[in-house]
Amino acid sequence: MEVSDDDFLVLWKEISEALVRIAGLINPVKIAEWQKAIGTFLKDPLSEKDKGHDQELLNWYQNGTGVKEYMNKVNSSIKHLTETVCEEAKGTNDQLNCLRQELQYEAQGIKDQLGEEVKTAAEKVQCLRQELQDAAQGLKDHLQQGGQPNSSAGEYHNLDLEVAKEVGDKGGESYAYGNLGIAHQSLGDLRKAKEYYDCLETAKEVLQPTP
Repeated sequence: MEVSDDDFLVLWKEISEALVRIAGLINPVKIAEWQKAIGTFLKDPLSEKDKGHDQELLNWYQNGTGVKEYMNKVNSSIKHLTETVCEEAKGTNDQLNCLRQELQYEAQGIKDQLGEEVKTAAEKVQCLRQELQDAAQGLKDHLQQGGQPNSSAGEYHNLDLEVAKEVGDKGGESYAYGNLGIAHQSLGDLRKAKEYYDCLETAKEVLQPTP
């Protein structure tokens, strides 16, 4: 930084007094000699050697100032880059949070929809199984009362078999095969009845655990 002539004289006075005090501590006898030398140094022109030192000091000052300005620019660039990265990271985090929230909503919607569909399908299967059981019970009651068997029982049991296969109910399949065998035996169709009894035995083997 630049120093005015007035400021330089004030600083020079403070420096001179400090040098004289130091000289007095070293050798009190030479205080006057130091004061004269300091006064002469301020007034006498610089030698070529002194001018060289002065120029070197000036170069050091200029270089130091240039380095300081460069470091200030670097620090400013780093600060700007850091702010930019933080803003971009914040924007990315906001986008990720929004996307995560959207995915959670969609996943919950799919879960709810599937849950309702499974519940509805289960209710339909239960109603159909109940209808089939009621029909089978009606047929059983009819036969016990001396009624004649009819082909509608086979239709009910066939439907029961289809439902059991659709839902993967192996026990239901066995139950349907047995009822179909009884129904066809009641109708006098022994060949068909045997086919269903054979299917019943095969289904039982599938249900039985392997030893």
